[in-house]
Amino acid sequence: KLTLCYTIEENSILHDINNEDQEIDMGDFKLKRIESGHFKNSFLILSLWDAPDGNGLTWQVYGTLKFNRFTDKDEKCKLAWLYFDNHTLYKQVYPNVSSIIYGEYISVLLGLELHNITEIEIYIDTSSNAPRTIKKMIRNNSIETIFNGNVLERKEKQPKLGYYHTGNLNRYTDLTIYIKQQDKEGFMMKAYDKLTEIQEDSHKNYILTWHRRNTNQPLFRVELSLKHRHLKDYINSNSIELSHNLFTVKEFLFNCFLHFADRLIRFREQNGKVHSALEFI
Repeated sequence: KLTLCYTIEENSILHDINNEDQEIDMGDFKLKRIESGHFKNSFLILSLWDAPDGNGLTWQVYGTLKFNRFTDKDEKCKLAWLYFDNHTLYKQVYPNVSSIIYGEYISVLLGLELHNITEIEIYIDTSSNAPRTIKKMIRNNSIETIFNGNVLERKEKQPKLGYYHTGNLNRYTDLTIYIKQQDKEGFMMKAYDKLTEIQEDSHKNYILTWHRRNTNQPLFRVELSLKHRHLKDYINSNSIELSHNLFTVKEFLFNCFLHFADRLIRFREQNGKVHSALEFI
């Protein structure tokens, strides 16, 4: 998941859009109006990509652009949001070049300037059973679990930790672990069986294609959900320049994941050695 916020420049075409505009042709992409419960203007961004069947090009959803909230008091809209379609995050413009960077081209033509990261999900995929491993570490009596810098008491109820099991009448077959901050706006980690989720729920087989995996290979995911309030200080304190290309830089994504994952949960041995959860998956 990736949602970016933009400031709308004075000369932006968005200022000239009215309620009668149902489709706007921008050449390489077009905007198609859809309904939205919170915005006066909501458009699908359609761009040309290789057809799924390999025959030519077809218009496909790149993302959703929203602006002019019903709650805005100022008549002139100042902010817009681009919600990237999940499939877009797994497409490439060229080999090893993510289609996310195409968002910069779109934003320039629309007269938008990147303002902040509204929401992002950063993940680590692995063939090892991450939820089972994390649960094993939490249940290990010889290891302390550190949550938000504090050691959790083993016999106290821990609403910050959630175990969600699915299975049949005889036994559990799948486990998902949720680790989240108590704060309503806090960030959350989720560890789950991504292959099962693809096969039984989302059917996002393009993720397997992205990983060059088949349905016989295990795929587990550890996922962090972060919002603007969490990322603002991290980006500013590390003097990180905000750009569309940033979301294709593996070093940034990994360091960001590690920073917040370690803030959320770590493990300490009896000899005092502290481990990140990533060391065991």
